[in-house]
Amino acid sequence: MSGVKGKSGRKPKSYHRQQTTLIIAETSPKAALYLKNVVIGDVKPESAIIDTCKFIINQDIGSPTQKTILSGDKDNPLQPFVFILPGGKTVTAKELSNADSGKT
Repeated sequence: MSGVKGKSGRKPKSYHRQQTTLIIAETSPKAALYLKNVVIGDVKPESAIIDTCKFIINQDIGSPTQKTILSGDKDNPLQPFVFILPGGKTVTAKELSNADSGKT
């Protein structure tokens, strides 16, 4: 050997995970900008690029989760679906349907 110390071969998973996380964090703002331009109408939407952008953003900030509430009481009746939005705000399915129909 030529006196080189250290491990040879494949780098540990933590190195790859760190590099992947860094790349996703760097590209997430560009993905959001592309989606914004699609919504505005400045860019022709391409489904493969849109799917990739959504994946990158979900990997960076997380995707909205759906929580099921299985109990209710007299003052707070059972609402089976509560959507947790980015930032921690929760919205019920009833609130979403009221917003869609123009009710408040």
